Amino acid sequence: MTLIKPLKERARGFLSAFCLALFSIALLSSCNKNDDDFEEPGTSTLRVVHAMPGTSSVSFYLNRQQVAGLLYSQSTPYFAVYSGNNEVHITTGGTQNVLATGGIGLKQDSTYSFFITTVSATNDSTSAIIIRDDLTAPSTGKAKVRFVHLIQNAPALDLATQGGNALFTNRSFRSHTQFVEVNPGTVTFQIKDAGTNNVRASSAQPVNIQAGKIYTVWAEGNVNGTDNYAQGVQVMEN
Repeated sequence: MTLIKPLKERARGFLSAFCLALFSIALLSSCNKNDDDFEEPGTSTLRVVHAMPGTSSVSFYLNRQQVAGLLYSQSTPYFAVYSGNNEVHITTGGTQNVLATGGIGLKQDSTYSFFITTVSATNDSTSAIIIRDDLTAPSTGKAKVRFVHLIQNAPALDLATQGGNALFTNRSFRSHTQFVEVNPGTVTFQIKDAGTNNVRASSAQPVNIQAGKIYTVWAEGNVNGTDNYAQGVQVMEN
């Protein structure tokens, strides 16, 4: 689901007043409590992926604190954050130029992947999708894989292994699959136009899929992109 809005949709005055009101309420509430009543807030786990073609680097802020600076295609390790509502800002890397801002709600003891991307296949405004990660261990002798389609302007795609059958079929832009179990082995992932053998891109090198591990494969880039923003396949271990 999309949980972040482009800057142009932001209601600046209302948001500032609302945040100030919430802060005042929280401050008064805390002053009226005894120290013995304090409860440590719960935590969640988050990772951030820069998958927005056209922007070489981004800075990611959580609750006004910068927590990551990412080049295109890079991702952070998982890191702990407070559960509940968190404020997000995304800026052009190393600048104060805000690309998008919004809020995300995180459930306690849950794990998420936050993909920075575009609003739609034809709209270059910055947005994001946040996926709740089910990191339940695979069966003995198996691995798990899922697929995220983030190639701007591309049609629906299949994810297959070179010389093998499709693992996932007919996935539209900004959609993702659940994790499925696969056999371990060294494979080359390929993305194809849905229902065809037209290969759009392959993983840059064979990937060693290991038993007991969990992987996300995402298709990135732009159909019309060149150089760093050409269509490609990325793989990360969850």
